[in-house]
Amino acid sequence: MVVSPEKEDFGDNGEDDAYYDATFFSGAPETADIRVGMHVGVWMEPGSTVMTSYPAQAAAARIEILEDPRPEGAELAQSRAVERALDSLKKGSSGVPVVQEAMYDEARDAWTVKLLDGERRRLAIEVQDELGK
Repeated sequence: MVVSPEKEDFGDNGEDDAYYDATFFSGAPETADIRVGMHVGVWMEPGSTVMTSYPAQAAAARIEILEDPRPEGAELAQSRAVERALDSLKKGSSGVPVVQEAMYDEARDAWTVKLLDGERRRLAIEVQDELGK
């Protein structure tokens, strides 16, 4: 599942003004290094069809892991902090959570991960910058 962090604004229709493109890719090449919270680039299988459900569904031909920032002084990479924040969400909730931002505060030695949960509620989750937890 790949969710874009960039929102599309459909506020003029009187409905939810924040839409985040999401696609479930099947047939993706095995990439054991990919974890929840990472930024990736995905190339669709040539000639494949995109099913326009939400999330959309498509076949992946290639996946590239993009840079995983680790600010100076931080023990955790950004993806690990995001993964921990997402793990703290209530299990079984419906919808697709969207990570909006992950910031490291060296003075507090903690990450703040801002996201929308599956029901589109804004949350700010603090993650301590500690390996092994």
